[in-house]
Amino acid sequence: KSRDCAGGETMRAGKSVVYFKRDEHIPGVLAFPPKTDLHDHPLVLSGDIILQDKASCFSCAALDPDPSWSCIDACAAPGNKT
Repeated sequence: KSRDCAGGETMRAGKSVVYFKRDEHIPGVLAFPPKTDLHDHPLVLSGDIILQDKASCFSCAALDPDPSWSCIDACAAPGNKT
């Protein structure tokens, strides 16, 4: 096991196993060890998982939008927010 994800969970990535932890600060964010490459993983290709930097998730976590709101991210460069 990677020291970065000791006590974490695992998922399959092709023929290998990938370790991850659920982020302690932002619900719904999974943290992977450095240099983990999931770009060809079926969950990424299907859009079920979106790869992004943790810092990109903080704005939505801070806003904490109600599900009934319509929100527009008018400040982002190319990329996405959760």
